[in-house]
Amino acid sequence: MGHGLAARLHGTLAAMPTRPPIDAAGFVQLVASAYPDLGAELDEDEGLETVQMRTFCEHTQTAIDRGDIGVVVTCFDIADRVIADGDDAMTHAIHVSFLEELDFRGSHGSAAFTKLTPALQKGWRDINEYMETLLDGEWTWKGPANTREG
Repeated sequence: MGHGLAARLHGTLAAMPTRPPIDAAGFVQLVASAYPDLGAELDEDEGLETVQMRTFCEHTQTAIDRGDIGVVVTCFDIADRVIADGDDAMTHAIHVSFLEELDFRGSHGSAAFTKLTPALQKGWRDINEYMETLLDGEWTWKGPANTREG
């Protein structure tokens, strides 16, 4: 009896449609669901994923700088969702226009840095290692104090 249930459940799950990857419009929807004003600002730059991501990064950096960890966590949750479910363009934008730009060296940086999800931590380290290699060591890691990167 248990095998029949498992087979039916597997068949049901296999028949469920998968969600399409998060594209730029999906990213704007995610951001707007948490921050309607920011979503409206992102709408103005429709079709410019890296510009939209930079605007999102500035919003996140402002929260880091003022120590608003609740906003930081929400932003990191959005970014983590894009890393996990984003299309190639959005995943690239998260790396080059978000993770590469965040600065954790300020007074609230350590607290914010600890809120990075494992996927964002990996992405942050990967983009910094890439930039360091690309620029022959002439890259400044913007991690908090007490880290290899800070």
